[in-house]
Amino acid sequence: MLRIAILTDVHANLPALTAALDEIRARDVSAIYVTGDCIAIGPQPAECLALLLDTPLITCIAGNHDRYFGDGLDWAGPISDMERAHQTWTHAQIDPALRPMVARWPAAVRETFEGVRTLFTHYATTSPDGRYAPAVHPPDGLAFDTLFEKGHDLVFYGHDHAAADVWGRAHYVNPGALGCCATAVARYVIATFENGHHTIARHAVPYDDASLYAAYVARNVPARATLAHIFHGGRLAPPS
Repeated sequence: MLRIAILTDVHANLPALTAALDEIRARDVSAIYVTGDCIAIGPQPAECLALLLDTPLITCIAGNHDRYFGDGLDWAGPISDMERAHQTWTHAQIDPALRPMVARWPAAVRETFEGVRTLFTHYATTSPDGRYAPAVHPPDGLAFDTLFEKGHDLVFYGHDHAAADVWGRAHYVNPGALGCCATAVARYVIATFENGHHTIARHAVPYDDASLYAAYVARNVPARATLAHIFHGGRLAPPS
């Protein structure tokens, strides 16, 4: 039997990441996989990156926000002025010496656990330069069969922040964004593999988001009001 942890879309939310990793450490997992977007949106990109890099047994897959840092803001084509300002701020918080390392993060990792062929990726890509396909809403296993790389029994992905668990030819699992949620919970999954079979257990760890809100304000994060509304359900907005 083998157990692994999977989380996605940390988005520079240090209290959420700390809460999840503290709980995962107690679960005796053999490996931890992060399916992209470790940085941006949140106010603590350098701290989250440092914690991930200091965590044993972890594998980071590149997401679009990581690619903006590793490969440059022009990687995905034109972006809005607001997005450019926020990404520029995010990148300024991180030691530039880490840029080549993040640029080497893979777009996908393929493993076989107890006979289960498993893919970890941020999302399906549709072009040679690795740009992502539009997210399928609601998630649909048959659509994913066409969209995602074939030849796997189990696919872990992120990008679309909503948790999902659907079947087609493969089993497609999105843990749900760890760092962006309408409530202060850090989401992740534990996958258990044994004799060609797998099971998925979802977890949501409550955390205190007071320091997250304080960091948004103290660090004067660009577009923080918009980010709080879109990615945190408005719960980090100042009281009216």
